[in-house]
Amino acid sequence: MVAIDLASMLVESFDGMQVWTPEIGASYNEATNRQLATRTVPYLRIFSDRPLARFQSMLKTWIALQRAKPAILHAHSPYAYRSLSHYQKIVPFRSIVHVHIETDPETLRWCFKIPPDLVIACAEFLVPSIDAALRMVGARKTKIVVCPNSVDTTRFIPGDRSIARKKLAMKPDALVLLMLANLSPHKGQTTMIQAVRHLRDQGHPAVAYMAGVEREGTGYQQELELLARTLQVQESVHFLGFRKDTELLLQAADFFVLPSEHEGLPLSILEAQAVKIPVLAAPTAGIPEVIEHGVTGYLVPAKDYNGYANVIAELTKSQSQISRVVDHAYRRVVSEHSRSKYSRRIAEIYCDFLGNASHTR
Repeated sequence: MVAIDLASMLVESFDGMQVWTPEIGASYNEATNRQLATRTVPYLRIFSDRPLARFQSMLKTWIALQRAKPAILHAHSPYAYRSLSHYQKIVPFRSIVHVHIETDPETLRWCFKIPPDLVIACAEFLVPSIDAALRMVGARKTKIVVCPNSVDTTRFIPGDRSIARKKLAMKPDALVLLMLANLSPHKGQTTMIQAVRHLRDQGHPAVAYMAGVEREGTGYQQELELLARTLQVQESVHFLGFRKDTELLLQAADFFVLPSEHEGLPLSILEAQAVKIPVLAAPTAGIPEVIEHGVTGYLVPAKDYNGYANVIAELTKSQSQISRVVDHAYRRVVSEHSRSKYSRRIAEIYCDFLGNASHTR
């Protein structure tokens, strides 16, 4: 989504911009819906254990690069960059790798075997591991810049909670907890379900809505549903699947919860802050860079379901404290994570690579 948002913001400023996805799926559909020049290029199949698949990947990727002749290749995954990097010898281009999640230096070293020209980190906490990997491969000329993620403040805006709940058929007086994350053990859905039970035991019945899909297809949602039944809160836990109306879900919620153990700089947190609802999240990865405990949100250890429940229960007693925190978070998001500021920074990088003095086509 960061790549697609970025292409949408800059397509009018740079000629020939294309979005490449490795297959037809949600990313491809989103890019085409935005009328971006989008194509599937099977570059990731180079990692297949089948020789024919690897050969087809190399041939189709080479043909795509020959046709596009890109001046800049902006890869939004170190693995995508690794799969494309060796083509620079036959189709020269400047390379940018965008690192969105924490990756260990050894893996990054493998991805950076052919060093990129520039690495963009979405948060400061990623810089040490990126720097270590680049030193391992002797990449003395590769620069690292930090560009914190941005939020669309024209889409994610404060709204009327009662109207949002009516549209979503939610109970108007319920205590609604929302989580936007793919269903995966490290994301913390189990903590959310356990917190719902703990809140009920404290006399604060809450309803949890979890939007997201299970990417791996391992049956994890069934495990979560079993946990909810075991804790006897199945009527209070709702799995929403993939949703495109996340701004409406946020407007309907009382609290946004993300007890994740592994992250980058979550867009969902910025979106929740832009909608002006209080955020509770684990002090993981780049999250402390956008949440100052008690000032712009609340930091609670990833598996501490009692901690999440206790903070929520306490906040329900003080609307003034909630208002103070969400107002502070909102002002910071608008000033530091705006789309205009983010796109301007990336455009400057592109123009520097292209040798342009101004942001012209």
